[in-house]
Amino acid sequence: MASRYDEVRAAYVKERPLYQQLCSKCEELLRDGLRKAGVRGEVEARVKEPVSYLRKVLRDPDYLSGKRPIQDKAGLRIVLPYFDDEKAVRQVIEDHFEVDAREETVDRLGADRLGYLAVHYIVRVREGWLDEDEQTLFEGIQAEIQVGSIAQRAWAEVSHELIYKGAVDIPVEYQRIINRLVALMEVFDSEVKRAREEIATVPGFEFAPLISALDKELLRFTGRTPDRTLSQHMISQLGTAYKETPEEIFASSIEPWLTDNRERLTELYDNYRDDLEAYPLFFQPESFLIFERSENDPAGLRAAWPVEIPDQLLVSMTELWGYPVT
Repeated sequence: MASRYDEVRAAYVKERPLYQQLCSKCEELLRDGLRKAGVRGEVEARVKEPVSYLRKVLRDPDYLSGKRPIQDKAGLRIVLPYFDDEKAVRQVIEDHFEVDAREETVDRLGADRLGYLAVHYIVRVREGWLDEDEQTLFEGIQAEIQVGSIAQRAWAEVSHELIYKGAVDIPVEYQRIINRLVALMEVFDSEVKRAREEIATVPGFEFAPLISALDKELLRFTGRTPDRTLSQHMISQLGTAYKETPEEIFASSIEPWLTDNRERLTELYDNYRDDLEAYPLFFQPESFLIFERSENDPAGLRAAWPVEIPDQLLVSMTELWGYPVT
């Protein structure tokens, strides 16, 4: 007669392919959702290996008996360069998934604050994102999504080596060491946010908010990562073609233009998605300034073009948009 352990093992081996399909679907939805929301972040996906699953079962009698379900058979992690994008990520998740539970682990961990600090979701894919076969296949099936920063992921990678959950009480002196590590991680995230805000006020970096706004829009058309140093140089020069202040350019000129041309831009970026050489500025945030000014102020664009950037690129980019500037 098979033991309960044998039954659990056999059941998971049988259902694991289903969770692999679910994981792939969730990853696809998250990647597409983040791109359309203009949020840069890595999406990692994994389905528990049978050995890992069975080890978790053995850690808690309630898992083995079935009293407590294991909800992270399909697990996904969104890693953000800037944790202040978490609110935008939450909206992406809520748009694509039914959220059965949401937890900020810092609230659960309490005063000692030991563990992986992140936001955890237990979700099911909304029916609107599934075809009929998928609706039947994934009905009632849950996945876990973790949302954290780069620093939080780094902590997750080492915390399991330092913390043995539930095995023994960690001596106070070692708790202090771990708490200092966690504090460093939290300081890193908060200081990154503060640095981004304050750098924008430094002379020479007035265009930083414009670069960020343009980069979010670029991500909606292409997942490629731009060269930020080149953007800083180009946009600080091209921005002089506008009468508005750097803070006003996006809202007053670029955003309305993007609204009017979004369909055309989508088609253009789709057509050139595999072009890696001909248009080095095409996959940069400054491409929007080049296109918009070529259409609305070609003389201003010509005057603002950086002298050290070949004129050939000005000609080729503006020809691509249909308003050649020579």
